[in-house]
Amino acid sequence: MTPRPRLLITMVILGASYCQRATAQSPTLVFGVSSNLDTVVQLDLVASFSQGHFDSLPRGDEDDPRATALRDATFGPGHRYWLYEGGMQRSSLTTTGVVPPACVGLAGAGRPAHTLPAGWAGLAASDSTLRAAATRRALTPDELATLRRAARPLFVALKAPAQVADTAEVLAAWGFATTDTAPVWLTAAFKTRSVDAAGEAMIRAVFLVLNAARGAAPALAWSHAALEDDAQIRIPVDWLDLNHDGQPELFTKTTYSESYDYQIWRRHGTAWTLWLQSAGVGC
Repeated sequence: MTPRPRLLITMVILGASYCQRATAQSPTLVFGVSSNLDTVVQLDLVASFSQGHFDSLPRGDEDDPRATALRDATFGPGHRYWLYEGGMQRSSLTTTGVVPPACVGLAGAGRPAHTLPAGWAGLAASDSTLRAAATRRALTPDELATLRRAARPLFVALKAPAQVADTAEVLAAWGFATTDTAPVWLTAAFKTRSVDAAGEAMIRAVFLVLNAARGAAPALAWSHAALEDDAQIRIPVDWLDLNHDGQPELFTKTTYSESYDYQIWRRHGTAWTLWLQSAGVGC
């Protein structure tokens, strides 16, 4: 088996240099992965994690030499990373090169070892040993109905009738539990589109996570309403146990009119709190 590359980020007074080094102290690089074709995927560098903390990364400006060096070191042809789905390793991929940023971003392209469904999205990492001791599954009709009921007050706050939650488009929805005895967490993202008398389209979006045993009170919620050109959408992507503590972190992706970024959430008791807000990709 080809040894996987590791990346060590070394900060110096005048800047940052990025070099490959196979050491136990190398950070874990985590990527958001999206695919429009079954043979090529795009990788967005979400985070560099080492010794329990996230490393500082450049924003990804196209004229920043630090960002250029990091893109080349991370996405140059031949690097191997591991694809994860539902907290478990699914396959691997080999990078094929840098994706030049339109404005900002740390992105590259890769070729999966196994065919992925067109439109597949998930996570990848430089560490092949990550595990989330959790199960991910589709929601039952009753669970989806519970999430729709929990979304009603959020849509009302966006000046929409409560009943729109019952027919809102489901962008993503699934359930997960960290152990057989742990609470089952339900998550979903909803969207509605309405057109007013002047012909203006309004997008309302809701994302939430709730404890299935506690009913309709979300442990994590987000909502946004705007005209279509300024719409924002947040969806759950997947989860992964970055720090090997047995509690998976939840990854979300927020899309704007010309860009997107990622969030990493971790659980404290019955609440989920933001652990990392990534830099954006796009303009």
